[in-house]
Amino acid sequence: MGLFDPVENRSILIIDDEKEICILLAKIIEKNGMRAIYVHSLEDALGSIDKINPPLIFLDINLPDGSGIDFLSRLSIQYPEIQVVIISAYDDYKTKAVELGAIAFLIKPFSKQAVVDILSNCLNHA
Repeated sequence: MGLFDPVENRSILIIDDEKEICILLAKIIEKNGMRAIYVHSLEDALGSIDKINPPLIFLDINLPDGSGIDFLSRLSIQYPEIQVVIISAYDDYKTKAVELGAIAFLIKPFSKQAVVDILSNCLNHA
């Protein structure tokens, strides 16, 4: 049994152009009782958000069709109820991400425990 209430029945959305990162995050999320869906572009993310209504999004900064930081601004306005975790190999954007509403900043490479801690903090204390 995972950390989270399966009755919630909603999926966490991962937006990252690196397939390996998506698979790794999805495995960690699913081992902890939630479903995960991943997409590799902001365009695909927009289509997925309304379909799955995710409580949490893991969002990369550098995507093929735009900036995750710019997308975070848009999410904060359009979907204020969705919690967003920025994932990046660089912590240069950490302050800006938090100012724009990110609830956490996950540095690549990240540990399984760091992801589990974020999931626990975001979803159990929301």
